[in-house]
Amino acid sequence: MRTKLAVSLLCFLMSGCADTLTGDDISIIFSDQVNSGTYANVLNTVEGTFTKDMVLGPPITIQLTLTGDERKRIYLQAKELGFFKLPSQIVDTGNRHKTPCDYYELEIKRGRRSHRVRWDDCECSEPEGLRQLRTLIYSSITSKDEYKRLPPIRGMYM
Repeated sequence: MRTKLAVSLLCFLMSGCADTLTGDDISIIFSDQVNSGTYANVLNTVEGTFTKDMVLGPPITIQLTLTGDERKRIYLQAKELGFFKLPSQIVDTGNRHKTPCDYYELEIKRGRRSHRVRWDDCECSEPEGLRQLRTLIYSSITSKDEYKRLPPIRGMYM
C-alpha cells in the first residue's frame, strides 16, 4: 500500500499537477513616473488599486482588480521574456535623448518568489521585452470599466 501511494505521489509531482498556475497566487505592482516625479500611475494588485497621476491635480486612486487570468498572462509573458533573470536595475548610460523621461518599476511575486526591476526609456532604447510587458499591463488596466470612468489628465509634462 505504501509503495502504491509513493508511486502515485511521484507521478502526480512529475506531471506538473502539483504546481498548477492559476494567477490567484500572483501579485503585480507596476509604477510609471515621468521625470522621477512625485506622482506616478501605480497598479497594485495586492491592494486591488490603481492610482492615476492627474498632472495638474492630486492623483486619483480607485479600486481596480486584475483577474487571475490577466495576472497569469502577465506572469507567463514575463517568464517567457526572461524578466526573472534581469538585474534589479537596468542602468542607462546617461545619454538623454528623450524628454520627458519615463521611469518604470515592476514587481511580480508568485508564492515566495519575488522579482523587481527598475528601468527607464530616457535613451529611447527601452528593452523590447519590457516594452511588450508594459504594453500588456497597460492594456489590462485600460480595458477595465473602472479605468474608463476616470477623468482625463489635466495638463502634461514637458
